[in-house]
Parts: sequence; C-alpha cells; structure tokens
Amino acid sequence: MSILRSSVVRESVRQASDRATITPEMRTELLVPNPTVDKLRHVREALHLARARFSKGDVLYRPGDRIHSIYFPTSGIISLVYGTKDGTAIAVDTVGKGGMIGVPLVLGVGISAYRAVVEAPSEALVISAAAFKLVLKQPELKELLLRYAHQLLVQVSQAAVCYHYHTVEQRLCTHLLTVKDCLGGDKFQLTHELLSYLLAAGRPTVTQAARAIHDQGLIRYRWGSIEILDRRRLEAGACECYRRESRLCV
Repeated sequence: MSILRSSVVRESVRQASDRATITPEMRTELLVPNPTVDKLRHVREALHLARARFSKGDVLYRPGDRIHSIYFPTSGIISLVYGTKDGTAIAVDTVGKGGMIGVPLVLGVGISAYRAVVEAPSEALVISAAAFKLVLKQPELKELLLRYAHQLLVQVSQAAVCYHYHTVEQRLCTHLLTVKDCLGGDKFQLTHELLSYLLAAGRPTVTQAARAIHDQGLIRYRWGSIEILDRRRLEAGACECYRRESRLCV
C-alpha cells in the first residue's frame, strides 16, 4: 500500500500543510483523553490543516521512513506495529479520534521506528513535518504534545506488562473494548491478522479466544465481523489495563 494512495489527496495535503502559519482564521483542537492534561483540553492553536481520508490497509509510515506528515485522526483507528526480521509483529498501541500519529517528531526524532497502519476507514487532519516543527516553537502547544507523548509511553509500557502477565482471552476483551471506543459502534471488522498483532498471539490462539467469549454470549463473531453484545460482561472479562489506562481515543 502507498502512504497516501490518492495522488490528489497527497497534493492537497502538501499544499495545505506547506503554507501552515499562525493565523486566527484557521483553528483546531487537539483532544488528549488523559485526566492529567484535561485542563489543556481546550488549548487551540491556529493551524492550516488538510483533511485526508484513508482506506483500511493504508500505511502512513514504515520502519525507517522519514516522518513527512503528522496526523490527527478524527475517525477510525490506526495501529502502531513493531515487527522483527522473521515477520513477527505486535501492535503496541491503537490510536483513534483525539490522538496523534507522528509523536517521535515531538521528541526531535524524524524517523519512524514502527509501521502505522490504518485498521478501519479513517479520516485525519494532516500537517507537514516542516510546518509542524515551526508550530512546536509555541510553548503551550509543545507542553501539551509532550504530555501526550508521555501518555503514549505509559501505554506502551503497560502493553509490555499486559502481554506477559494477562491471558489472551483477557487481552482480547480489552482490545475489543478499545476498538469499540475508537470507532464508536458495537459492530466492526477485525481481521485475524490484526487480532494477532493486537494480542501478540498466533491465529489459532486468537480463534480459540474469540470463540470462547462468543460462546459466553459477550460477542457475536463470524468471518472477522464482530458485534459486542454485552459490554458490561466484556469489561468484567478484560484485564486491568483497560480500566487503568485511558486509551488514545475519545
């Protein structure tokens, strides 16, 4: 998949983001779903942002790619996937509405270490890396984004604990709730490949866990189509990670 499949979208992003300046006419809001930065929720910065749509399977960055653009999703879900040379991959986090793709640039790193892949049809506001660096000179916005970067680090650390100590069934409940929160609906599509990334487990193990919670009446699962039937019981079956950490979705 290409980074921006449509050349028209690519050009519109380039034109809009390259002329990014601080003006009172163009404003947007970055929402950070974290109580520690709730007071900064309504920080508004004047940015020229392009709007872009992405299809399931689009890749925004690959490992080693230069971070050319920053994405602020307004719908959908995007996974941050780390892989090994033998093809093993793990999704260390999922980002939805209110989040940000391109956090390394906030920390002064211009190269991506992960693959950012669109897991469901998504829309985002986009700004070029060059324009974003200029905007970062504003202390209030930089403080907000540094706090967001810290929250992402906390969640990645929590994920490492989760993969080691919690069962696949618990992790599946947690990730299904996370996807629901990001997409805003009870019905969605999740491939076995994505579930394997999210759960750090092989496909047979994923199938067994999905069938288990399906048989308990928590979800309806068929050919990658999932419907949440009982959120309360699904939350009860989820690991503590879902309850402890605010996800990067609102």
